[in-house]
Amino acid sequence: MSKDKTLISVVIPCYCSADWIPELVDRILDSTDYPTEIILVNDSSPDDGATWTAIKELDKRNVIGIDLQFNAGQFSALLCGMSKANGDIIVTMDDDLQHPPEEIQVLLSSLIEREDLDCVIGRYKSKKHGIIRNLGSSLVRAIYHRASGKPKHLTMGSFRAMRRSVADAMIRHRTNRPVFGPILLASTRRIENVDIQHHTRPYGKSGYRLRQLVKTTMDNLFDATTAPLRAFSIMGTLIAMGSAGFGIVYLYRYLEGGIGVPGFTTNVLLISFFGGITLLGLGLIGEYIDRIVREVRGPPRWHIRETVGNDFDNENEGNNLDA
Repeated sequence: MSKDKTLISVVIPCYCSADWIPELVDRILDSTDYPTEIILVNDSSPDDGATWTAIKELDKRNVIGIDLQFNAGQFSALLCGMSKANGDIIVTMDDDLQHPPEEIQVLLSSLIEREDLDCVIGRYKSKKHGIIRNLGSSLVRAIYHRASGKPKHLTMGSFRAMRRSVADAMIRHRTNRPVFGPILLASTRRIENVDIQHHTRPYGKSGYRLRQLVKTTMDNLFDATTAPLRAFSIMGTLIAMGSAGFGIVYLYRYLEGGIGVPGFTTNVLLISFFGGITLLGLGLIGEYIDRIVREVRGPPRWHIRETVGNDFDNENEGNNLDA
């Protein structure tokens, strides 16, 4: 693959990152040996337009800016940017400079040298997140590994490089609440890790709070798999088998005359236990029904308010095949 003919698209969802976007863009453009376009997607940052203004003021020929009309979420913003990318290889990264732009070349070299790979994902030698973020990420990884059948050797992450064909396949997934990891694994299994550096956040604070981590965990658990329902079915089967076993034991004791007056406490505990299990099951079913209803309604995954840097097609609704 010739460096002169290979175009790299770097897609970055931006959220309240006005102060360091110029540094981020300059470091990206200085870090690669390939022709590079940068696509910055402002995910409706609640900063009175500061992030979008910073993107527009860059005024660089190879920088494309996309302003979303509403907060679509990190994964939808990524897919939006990928749908507008022109590159042969798509790089995705965060906007907070914890992903060093200088490591992009490491990802590109690893992918281009291996024709048997469709995607490489950066694996951090040492993560520089806070305690809550690290604990939350560990929980998400554990749940995701169990639920999705992810290969044990593979570490998922948001600093990636993928071939055009993988990006096209991912864009065609029609879910309105996309979770990037499961969609990537559904698009290809030819993925490997590359060791990279992970820096401390030099500006501001992370937009990920406990609520966002819980939401991400729930999305990984419910949108990517029916494992909760299967687990509940297994639990119900085990409880039914246990109840049948206890029934046989108590029947034997009754016939032997070994049972006196039934205990009130035992009855209350059993009723409470099975009542709680029933409500838990109804809650799980309700969660899936809610997500099904959201999908059936078919709201747009994103809607583009404004673009700068390139002329785009009019197809800017997130439900269109090309969007």
